[in-house]
Amino acid sequence: MHTRLVVVSPDVAFPDKIVPSTGTVSDFESSDALIEEADATYVMDRGYPSRKNLMDWQ
Repeated sequence: MHTRLVVVSPDVAFPDKIVPSTGTVSDFESSDALIEEADATYVMDRGYPSRKNLMDWQ
């Protein structure tokens, strides 16, 4: 399960979008479904393997 979490304040956070998957689907394969807004900040929880995607998002 790949989850996008919205943090509103130090006390308020909630899952905004969830992409169900199997254990063999990487973050690389599901990231396009989660990263949608240009004015948002996205934080990855581990090393991300696609330099091209990172440059596109930047």
